[in-house]
Amino acid sequence: MFYMNFEVLSHPDRLLEEHVAQMQQLASILIRDFTYHFEKVQFNTQILNKIIELHDAGKSSKFFQYYLREKTHNPENCKVSECSHCLFLDKHSEIGKDLLEKPNLKNHSLIGALLALNEEPDIYDIISYFIIKNHHGSLPNFSHKSITEIGDDPSKLRELDKIIDALPESYHKKLKLIKEILKNKKRRISKPLQLLNNYDSPIEFYFLTLTLYSLLLSSDKGSLMYPSIEALSRQRELANLTIEKKWVDNYRSTLIAHHPASTLNELRSLAWQTAVENLKNNFTKHIFSLNLPTGLGKTLINLKIAQLLIEMNQLNNYKIIYCLPFTSIIDQTAAIIENALILSGIDTKLLLVDHHLAQQSFENNIETSYVNNGYQDSISEYILNSWETPIILTTFVKLWDSIFNNSGKQLIKFNNLSHSVIILDEIQNIPPQFHKALETALMEMTRIFDTRFIVSTATHPVLFAENAIKLHSFQNDENYFFSKLNRIKLERFTKNSEDKISLEELAEILILKQKEGFSQLVILNTIRQSVELYTYITKHYHSTSLKILHLSSQHIPLLRRWKIRQTKNLLNQNKHKKGPTPLLISTQVVEAGVDLDFDIVWREFAPIDSINQAAGRCNRNGLSNTKGQVFLFNLKDSSPSNVYHSIMLSKSVAVLENYFGKASAIEEDSFSEINSEYFHEIRKAIADNSVKSDEMIGLMCQLKFENISANQFRLIEEQPKYNIFLPVNKHAKALWQQYQELISTQPSFDTRRKIKKLIPQLLNYTVAVYKTQYIPQPNQMDQFLLFEESVGSYYSMDTGFSNSEKVVVL
Repeated sequence: MFYMNFEVLSHPDRLLEEHVAQMQQLASILIRDFTYHFEKVQFNTQILNKIIELHDAGKSSKFFQYYLREKTHNPENCKVSECSHCLFLDKHSEIGKDLLEKPNLKNHSLIGALLALNEEPDIYDIISYFIIKNHHGSLPNFSHKSITEIGDDPSKLRELDKIIDALPESYHKKLKLIKEILKNKKRRISKPLQLLNNYDSPIEFYFLTLTLYSLLLSSDKGSLMYPSIEALSRQRELANLTIEKKWVDNYRSTLIAHHPASTLNELRSLAWQTAVENLKNNFTKHIFSLNLPTGLGKTLINLKIAQLLIEMNQLNNYKIIYCLPFTSIIDQTAAIIENALILSGIDTKLLLVDHHLAQQSFENNIETSYVNNGYQDSISEYILNSWETPIILTTFVKLWDSIFNNSGKQLIKFNNLSHSVIILDEIQNIPPQFHKALETALMEMTRIFDTRFIVSTATHPVLFAENAIKLHSFQNDENYFFSKLNRIKLERFTKNSEDKISLEELAEILILKQKEGFSQLVILNTIRQSVELYTYITKHYHSTSLKILHLSSQHIPLLRRWKIRQTKNLLNQNKHKKGPTPLLISTQVVEAGVDLDFDIVWREFAPIDSINQAAGRCNRNGLSNTKGQVFLFNLKDSSPSNVYHSIMLSKSVAVLENYFGKASAIEEDSFSEINSEYFHEIRKAIADNSVKSDEMIGLMCQLKFENISANQFRLIEEQPKYNIFLPVNKHAKALWQQYQELISTQPSFDTRRKIKKLIPQLLNYTVAVYKTQYIPQPNQMDQFLLFEESVGSYYSMDTGFSNSEKVVVL
């Protein structure tokens, strides 16, 4: 690539020239099967190769070479001989002295970024500059000032001169020219960004930047984490195996064989057939919606449609990315997918489960020789971070952060969103203020990247209402499947929004219903209320025929999953008149997608989409001889507006009042109509006029990556919290001891990788508590995990975390 009187290393085990060549090979593999359809923006391999070639050019400076040889030298894996290593350090000892005084002299990203500029830079040069300069961190807001500010700082200019002198001579002329432009001709730098809005489709530059950035990061990490490009190419072929076409059908056939014939099962079969037929008539389209009542098998239909889209369009190396709103229902969906794969003899390692609690290793996906040579950890990390498997199961948050973010750790997987089938299940959980921004982004992705989307819900399709192919439409009737169900009725327990009951009154009613043998679920709006109701009932009522459980986010995740399994087992026993009658007192954590089936559901007043989700836990399988009952009530000393958007609440009141004015109960066959009216009103009031969405779209068009990653644009707007680790058993204590040993050792790539692998296990014993509600020990204030030693005093296996002594604000 260039000549100097010493070997130029990019990393201890490889030459810079080799690293760049490997990256360019890998990048060509990553985009080999794909075509990008930018209309107004230029995308070609020349731009990508330029970024790859220059991204580490600054490493050729003597400062970086000295740093690399001195700090990271290991004779066992070093590319240069011991003799060459010692000669270099001895010859350039003055470099070491300079580095002690000014460690920044070893920084390399700025040099490659400056080399990407030209005397008259265009927008592609500017994008290349920011990608290269920030490939070890996060993309900033693109602005000409952040490029030219170095020209206003004499100390930075002197530092730059010193680095230039330590680089190969072939770079000197170009860098000195760019330095003069930064000092005296800044207009040349500012012009491309100022003209950005003059382009017909400025948002295309946002997706071009994400694509180039992701491809750079993927090829960079991939070339380092695999022993060779050939190894990675073979691994990628393994990761993109064509899955047996009938894997979903085979699993469904097994389920049908084990379930007796019933009206509900007949509807499930018809829903499956309807979706498949509607797809076959529209398989070249890119956006599909599936709107079916709970219990009609949306998960399997979603997977079947995704598989058919890949098969019928003859798509190569396409992935199925299945997204859900909550981690609590991901395990349930993962079990369905794993069982389906196993039944067809497919390795379950082709499924990647990615959320903050997921624990997954991919050693079985890796050739034995690479495992034996110690590459298994780095390859597993690459597969997980880049989503290098045919099926990915993840959260809305993970998907959102792969599009609306600036962090390299999140954006590395963006190139694998292109040319994929993405399922958005329980889509009603996307906040309405973000609908417009999300629709805009996803529509661009269908056009540019040939990505396909399936939007799935049991309420109402809130996205792509006009553009999606309605997979659920039977004989041109979109409400057909809702109209055929009569499993439940919705009743108002309190007469109106002004009529409220106390927790004590609610407890008495629950006990009366329990004595009649009904299994019951109560969903309250706050954790505090749910704990108070649970505590009151367990204190005042004692019966071996009643099993009371509590569920909220203040239980450690491990226990939450166990409580859901226990509740499911109790419900199954209760259906057969065995065991105690279950009463589950919970919060919204139980609503979307959790497969539980109660006789009666009590729901504190909430927006219609939450009411609908609660109703989905009542007589779900239609096995009861009588209709399931869903009761709405208003609670004293409670304000739903502290939890939900006031507009969503007011629109819900207006829509429901209209129906309750006609009858004392609302039948299930009216739910679709109610949902449609509600979401139409919400869209008019919030989604179509959202300031947040308009801001986001504007930021995307202006390439303001740092701003778009701000908390106000997060899918879940985070309040400051502490992660409190609770050592509730011996295994938890052993994990914590292991964690402490790792964080106390000398930092290294291996140590960081081990910590990263351990974190999901630790989080299974962790609860998140608002910082206003907990005072940590002074020595733990800034730690990622806080250790609560007195776990017996502050954690209950029944009601979760409760720390009255340390609570500041109730």
